[in-house]
Amino acid sequence: MNKKLSTSVIARNYKIQPENLFSYLVSELYLYKKGKEYKLTDNGIKLGGSYRKSIEEGTGKEYTVVVWEFDCLNQIITTKFAPNLKDSKYRYPNDFMKIKKEFGKREGVWESLNNGTAILNTEQQLNQYLFSHGAKHNAKLLKAFKELLNEINKKQKIQIIDYGCGQGIASIVFLNELERIKFPISNIEKIILIDPGELAINRAYEFLKKSADVIKINKDIDNISTQDLSTSKDAIKFHLFSNILDMGDKHFDLKKLSDNIVNSQIGDNYFICVSAMNEEKLHEFTEYITSTKINTPSLLELEKIIGMEKDTSKVDFSKETRLPTVKFISYDAEDIDNTSTYSDSKPWKNIHIIFKKEFVK
Repeated sequence: MNKKLSTSVIARNYKIQPENLFSYLVSELYLYKKGKEYKLTDNGIKLGGSYRKSIEEGTGKEYTVVVWEFDCLNQIITTKFAPNLKDSKYRYPNDFMKIKKEFGKREGVWESLNNGTAILNTEQQLNQYLFSHGAKHNAKLLKAFKELLNEINKKQKIQIIDYGCGQGIASIVFLNELERIKFPISNIEKIILIDPGELAINRAYEFLKKSADVIKINKDIDNISTQDLSTSKDAIKFHLFSNILDMGDKHFDLKKLSDNIVNSQIGDNYFICVSAMNEEKLHEFTEYITSTKINTPSLLELEKIIGMEKDTSKVDFSKETRLPTVKFISYDAEDIDNTSTYSDSKPWKNIHIIFKKEFVK
């Protein structure tokens, strides 16, 4: 009889991160977690799992560990993990606020940020941006992503496109939230970073390169092509817009960007659009992407329909809209408490709209 090994040891022998294997076994109902320990389900016992008592070094405390014969999980691992074994090297990034604390500094160049719209060309500007704007971006993104997480299936393969990514704040915060819900990092197929600032996008790459396959598109929004936005039709796509849509039609052509997205994507796509002030541009972008004319005076009315009445029939859609391909998930236009210690701190302005669009070719 083969020696029985713990789940963690078997994972390491296959060069897989143990947490990824545990997450998969839980999602497939072979294991469940009780307190701090993993327990076998009936399916896990049928698969060949059993228990072994172990003693914790130093304390002498006894605990139970799930063990398997080495070959027990072979078929599962080779079938489900072999195509993605390269992902076993990946780790989720540090919490964004820890990154801000390490890199965010008062550099005395606040005015050069132009209220967060300037292309950052120096390390001092990057540090100042994190110091001055990092906390409020984190707060707004967390508020938006909280609404999105119920949509995420842990078995899905996902791809992320971060538009005007800067230092990668939106992607980092999104990955922080995926880690919190224990989404398997091996299911993140790639992250596409788009930004005209070479220094900023390079820093974003450094923050994220250990978490996924990262592609840098160092271009202005107007210069990106449908090829730059290439994604898998089978993956679920998440399009992140953190304050970039505010600049639409002033710094780039919003309709051109929308057309490139519509013409390049297929399958299910989620759009997370966050703004500090420009409700009109979020509204305009949403209509471009969904081909949905929302004939309401304000998105505030849409918020009531989404959040309270759950009845999209009260939105006056255009005749061209294929309603089954569009799902509005969340709209918010409320202030967020400012966590700053300054006595004159004002609430942070927050506007977001989240929707899903299925593109059918």
